[in-house]
Amino acid sequence: MDQLRNALLLRADAVIEESKQLRKESQELKVETFLVTSGIIDQIYTIKLQRIEQQEGRMETSGEFSVVQFFPDDSYHYVRRFVSQETAFKVVLHYIANVAARMGVTRKVIITDGGDCTIFEWVAEKGIVFPPEVAEKYEGQFVYGGKNGSGNLA
Repeated sequence: MDQLRNALLLRADAVIEESKQLRKESQELKVETFLVTSGIIDQIYTIKLQRIEQQEGRMETSGEFSVVQFFPDDSYHYVRRFVSQETAFKVVLHYIANVAARMGVTRKVIITDGGDCTIFEWVAEKGIVFPPEVAEKYEGQFVYGGKNGSGNLA
């Protein structure tokens, strides 16, 4: 009888600990969701990237490429302007793989050149779609499902 009682108590303790852990993870997810949807994460990343670029003496303002992030309501934000092609692709890699993209907050990211022509396009439900040779190479990668920001991973 004591063995059964002890086993039940141990199981109860395990369930309580598991419940605490789930509550903690849920709270962390709520905080992370707030940070992403409020744009704080991207602002922090932008500040950090700018500081690194400044420290390395690479802060650019004379390049011809821009990176644009689109949201579920079809609004958009230029996350970088007048940067080199190399910097533009580094920035794009962040924006297509970060938490906002995975949660559906970021719906599309493009790179435009000096003539405002799109030279790269990523769409959440499709992954990289342009240029075709890059889309082929990375087919099935960086694809996140869900419409209107539901954030379900594909």
